[in-house]
Amino acid sequence: VGWALVAIAPLYFLVLGSLRSESSYLTANPWLPQGAVTVENYGVAMTGVGVAFRNSIFVTVAACALVIILAVPAAYGILRGKGAGPRIVYWLLLAGLAIPIEGVIVALLVLVVRLHLYDTLAGIILPTTAFNLAISVLILVAFLRDIPGSLFEAMELEGAGHLRVLRSLVYPMARPPLLGLGLFVTLGSWNSLLLPLVTTTSQSVSVLPVALLRLQGSDTANYPAILASVVVSALPIIILY
Repeated sequence: VGWALVAIAPLYFLVLGSLRSESSYLTANPWLPQGAVTVENYGVAMTGVGVAFRNSIFVTVAACALVIILAVPAAYGILRGKGAGPRIVYWLLLAGLAIPIEGVIVALLVLVVRLHLYDTLAGIILPTTAFNLAISVLILVAFLRDIPGSLFEAMELEGAGHLRVLRSLVYPMARPPLLGLGLFVTLGSWNSLLLPLVTTTSQSVSVLPVALLRLQGSDTANYPAILASVVVSALPIIILY
C-alpha cells in the first residue's frame, strides 16, 4: 500500500495540476481539487509539444525496431560463430557497457556532424540504437546459451541456413527477452534528453524531453500547461506498461 501511494501520488499531483487554471495554480491547495476544472491546458500542451510527440513516437519505434533486428543476429553470430572473432566482439561489447554516453557525447557530436546527420531524426535514432545494442546483445547471448545445442544441430542436419534458423528457432524462442528489451529500449529512447538536446536545434525535429525543457520561458512559465504536457508525455509509457 505504501509503495502504491508513492507511485500514485506524483501522477495525482500532475493530473490535478494540469486541470487547473493558471491563476489558481499557485493559490489553491496543490493536493485538493478546488475551483473549476479546465482542459484548456491540454490544448496548449499539444500546441507546444504536438510535433515533438510525433517525433518521439517515430524515434522510439525506429530505435526499438533496429535494436531487435540487429541484436538477435549479432547474439546468434557470437554464440554459434567459430574462431576468436565472436569472442573478441563479445568482450568489446562487454567493455562498451562501462562507457556512459556522457563520456563520449563530444566525440559523438563530431561524428554526427561529419556524417551530415546533425539536426535530423536519424542523428538521434542511430546513436540511440548503437548505445542500446551492447546490453541487448549480451542479454540475448545469455538467453540463447540456454537453448539446447541439439536444436541447432538438428536444423543444420536438415539443411537449414542461418536465416532459417533465425526465423524458425531463434526469434520464436527469444520472444520473452525481446519483450523485456523492447520495453527497456522504449523507455530509454522516450525519456532521452542529453542526446537529442546536443544533436538537434530545430523545433521541427525536437523530441518530447527537449520540448518540455523549452516550454519554460526565461521569465514566466505556464505551470498547468507544463504539467499537462508531462501527462501527455507519460501517458504512452503508462499505457505500454
